Amino acid sequence: MKCPLGVSMFNKKLALVAGAATALMSSNVFAGSSDSAQGDGIQINALNFSENDIVLGYEPIGSIGRYYAGIQASGVDDDSGDNSVLTWIGRLGKNINKSFSFEGRLGLPTDTSKTYPYPNWDKSLGIDKLYGVYGVGHAKIGESISAYGLIGYTRVGVTVSTYGLDTKSVDDYDLSFGLGLDKAVGHYWAFNIEYIQYLSNSKFDINATAIGATYYF
Repeated sequence: MKCPLGVSMFNKKLALVAGAATALMSSNVFAGSSDSAQGDGIQINALNFSENDIVLGYEPIGSIGRYYAGIQASGVDDDSGDNSVLTWIGRLGKNINKSFSFEGRLGLPTDTSKTYPYPNWDKSLGIDKLYGVYGVGHAKIGESISAYGLIGYTRVGVTVSTYGLDTKSVDDYDLSFGLGLDKAVGHYWAFNIEYIQYLSNSKFDINATAIGATYYF
């Protein structure tokens, strides 16, 4: 008679293999290298699935070799305290390893204005261009939550019109840095919140607070 404990362990490993195979087929990724069991997890094509990942439906943020694309609704401010604009920023990146990725960003041109009651002057901020490249470091802080920091270079073109009298423009690039949080939802999606300083040594200090969504593929 076989040991019930051995049967239980075999059934557990069989369930893990079935779960990993289902997740692999659903993402159109096919194993091209040997599969290996490592402790309570299974490694397939350098994507690591733990038992908790399969049960909870989380895809670890920072899985090796995966690309990602995202969109952010970003409130860009000129650091004056009362002059900001909402713009959309696209993101495209690749995970180099579980803790580091490279990323590029492109912002859509946009502008806004505020009219004061008296003497009815306008104050406006326009984003003419915004793009940059960054290195992003990730640190897992929960089952599905990852904190990240980023540093890189951004080129920003802005136009500020103050009280209808003075218009200033700047087209500059600078060292940029920021912090954020990612929340994984399922195998492919994550939501994020972020603060970033795009320009700090120019005519204007350009910073942004953003929320967004990211898709991993």
